[in-house]
Amino acid sequence: MKIKELNDLIQDKKSLYITLLLSLFYILPLLIANVYYSDDHSRILYGHGWNHDARFVNNWITKITSFSKYTFSLYPYSLVLSALLLGFSGYVLCELWGIEKGRKVKWSSLLLLISPFYLSNLPYRYDVLFMSLSVFFMIIPFAFFDNKKKFVALSSVCFFLTLGLFQPSITIFFAVGIVYLTVFIEKNELKSFFINALFFLISFIIGYTFYHLTKSVLHLGINDDRMGFIFFESNFKELLINKLLTFYEICKLLYDTNYYYILVVSFLLLPLISAVPLFLKKNNILYILKIITARVTLIIIALVLVIGPNLFIKADYLPLRALPGLGVFIFTMIYFSRDLQGVFFKLFRVLVVLNTLFCFNLMTQTSNALQFQKEYQEMFVYDLNVVVRTYDIKKLMFKGDISYARKSFRILEQFPFVKTVVLKEIGQNAWFSKDVISFSGLQEQVEFIPYQETAVTSELVFKTYVYNLYKIEEGFYLLEFN
Repeated sequence: MKIKELNDLIQDKKSLYITLLLSLFYILPLLIANVYYSDDHSRILYGHGWNHDARFVNNWITKITSFSKYTFSLYPYSLVLSALLLGFSGYVLCELWGIEKGRKVKWSSLLLLISPFYLSNLPYRYDVLFMSLSVFFMIIPFAFFDNKKKFVALSSVCFFLTLGLFQPSITIFFAVGIVYLTVFIEKNELKSFFINALFFLISFIIGYTFYHLTKSVLHLGINDDRMGFIFFESNFKELLINKLLTFYEICKLLYDTNYYYILVVSFLLLPLISAVPLFLKKNNILYILKIITARVTLIIIALVLVIGPNLFIKADYLPLRALPGLGVFIFTMIYFSRDLQGVFFKLFRVLVVLNTLFCFNLMTQTSNALQFQKEYQEMFVYDLNVVVRTYDIKKLMFKGDISYARKSFRILEQFPFVKTVVLKEIGQNAWFSKDVISFSGLQEQVEFIPYQETAVTSELVFKTYVYNLYKIEEGFYLLEFN
């Protein structure tokens, strides 16, 4: 594809502007909530980068934009730019695949941004722009798919950049690529299938090789055992099954809402529903079976790619932020909407609009819950400051974790998926307890001791609806969350 043809993809400027405007409108609740999230707490305090994760491209960009050796937040610009990048990427994918062709409002173009799983990525003030850039880099090479030299060269560079930005996003490239490969199979173009599959593999190998060499030379991420692969572990099968079960539980939380469950099932059935005309045209039964087999295989592979490399790494958790491919998975399903006509296409448009409304509502409720949790934790820290001064606390242990804010109870009841995004950031199991509390300066006055069962008799000092305070010895207290 010639470079000028990239401009052809965005020649309908009005349609593109509508997509970008809707993208900005989507993140408005999160901008208003104005929360600090997870890793943000430690980066605000210490200004550290991403060397431990071998995301050196993040560090390069940060040094250029911050004019400093420390990491500084570009929020709210980082969130705004992320929304525009993902909206643009979705629009390009719509144009490349002919989805909602000729429509001024391309609702499908929002899928990358409004993906429910991506709700866990957007609140990161420091990381969000890099995460969104990584998604963009995995889609834009396909604008040059017809020019193999440019495609392989650009894809290789984009793989290198994406691995240095946010590694889980590499699966997005393959999720988009399998759609092209499926089309080659359906057209009986087996030669094109194997050649393009080889180009995908070559691009990845080149990009990964340069990434690995750069990482090795800079000595980055080499001691991070979490990122090791499980292939040679004795309990390999058990670890693999546990990851799949964890992914299933996350999906169950999201699809607990019957309304959204129906929408997703409808999208999953699109590749099969769009094959119905083949039966009506009485095509050869073997050809029809080949089409059905190819599309079922596409669905399975695309679903596995949502988990991506997370399935094979040692980390015993599956963070939602490491699953950026859900939006692309749905995109691969609705690719086949281009075969729909008449009333079936109108019904598809209705489903896409309903999906958009649901995701916008989920963003709103998640942002509300994030804001409520921030206020609740700030209230607790204010109260803890008073308690520390009153009882002259020098050492403190947490037992349990702070609960969700009472304001959020109704939201969490109706949308249990929100629990995967809203974190309880203070407690014995919360990674960033000290950093969250340190905003008030408490860490300089109190030594926080990791929780351990103690045989020492503890004396109950007082109770609140949030926690109970126990005295272990002079200056040493235990705070037990209710």
